[in-house]
Amino acid sequence: MRKNVSVICAAALIAGCLAGCNSAGSGTLSGTSEFAGNGTLLEDDEYNKDGKPVEHKDYLDTGIVQGKNVYEYDQYGNLLKMTIYDGEDNIKFMETHEYQYR
Repeated sequence: MRKNVSVICAAALIAGCLAGCNSAGSGTLSGTSEFAGNGTLLEDDEYNKDGKPVEHKDYLDTGIVQGKNVYEYDQYGNLLKMTIYDGEDNIKFMETHEYQYR
């Protein structure tokens, strides 16, 4: 049974976050975590200063990383690349995006 203890933090955070949520001290969400009922970490997310996800990790019940997604953005916040890795850091899938600016 999964017990979600992640906290959704708004831009106006009060002196850090509650357990399961990290703030860079600026009121910007920098990470969230999801735990099983027994306290085992199941998911972990990191965000950039703009609140966009930069890394998502999934964990097995044993605590071992099952896989991760890594996201890269341009200076305008547009997604440039998404890479999906397996638990051994081998690339399973990669998607790239190109934008034309006028």
